[in-house]
Amino acid sequence: MVTTDGGVDIGILGPLELRLNGEVVTIGRQKQRALLALLVVNLGRTVSIDRMIDELWDGEPPAKAISSLQAYVSNLRRLLEPVRTKGTTATVLVTQPPGYRLAIDADRTDAARFETLAAASRAQLAAGDALAALDIATEALALWRGNAFDEFRYDGFADTAAARLEELRRACEEDRLAATVQLGLHATAIAELDAAVRNEPLRERRWALLMRALYGAGRHAEALERFQQLRRLLRDELGLDPSPEMLDLERMVLSHDPALGRSPRTAEPQITRAPQRDADTARDASEPGHPHGLIERDMELRKIDATIAEVSAGVPRILVVEGPAGTARRRSSRS
Repeated sequence: MVTTDGGVDIGILGPLELRLNGEVVTIGRQKQRALLALLVVNLGRTVSIDRMIDELWDGEPPAKAISSLQAYVSNLRRLLEPVRTKGTTATVLVTQPPGYRLAIDADRTDAARFETLAAASRAQLAAGDALAALDIATEALALWRGNAFDEFRYDGFADTAAARLEELRRACEEDRLAATVQLGLHATAIAELDAAVRNEPLRERRWALLMRALYGAGRHAEALERFQQLRRLLRDELGLDPSPEMLDLERMVLSHDPALGRSPRTAEPQITRAPQRDADTARDASEPGHPHGLIERDMELRKIDATIAEVSAGVPRILVVEGPAGTARRRSSRS
């Protein structure tokens, strides 16, 4: 879990984790852990004593449930505020009739930080900055250490919150893959999307991204075959047809719609680095009649070299070289 500077940080994107000033703190027995998780689910809101007892003991509390609950609260307060003087008012786990409230900022939880980053990634994707969207989504997903509320995912108090966070996680994963496709990293995207559609085959967006990646990689027929696979799946499993958006995408692939980007017949670019040449070889190559010479094109060659360097550094670029037929011979070091 990535922590903020100082104070209390709580991680629920995986096993429950408590950090104080960056150091991991042992939370204690299971009921005490469940109480902290319940307070995080209701962060900033008061949880009544009656509800706490009902949730912790699943509607069947023991005779001394209130005494046990008070002991758990007292223990958590010592963990959350270890330097608080005995007898002074707690400021983190506060008493507020008819129960207790966890009074920390939302951004002290990894879940809130994830949501902020996921929203920022989607905003960058919508604005057309796929590189920023990819970086932010990757940072957001790195906060996950397992399932949300991992050890409480089947407890009633956590199931809704866990399901919501898991759905946001899936959407963020798809945003990251969408950014990967937009950047033209089709081979990477295809490998990940193949696995993604197998894991959750009823999520249409994943099929759509896979079709776009295949199209961008020049695998036109495979993109259409994936659409037919989705059509069969939906009919067999749900008795439904693909959504209007998927039907539009099929039409775009069939018509080679320019909105899809590169032509399906264009292979993904490969960068080949030229071998180093000595000064005499370089001078000979500039002379008229040299089989690999480009005459008076030093400026253009420098631009090509600069573009190759940017692409090698991960910056997406498109380079177009045009001119009348026969103007120049192909130079092997630039092919």
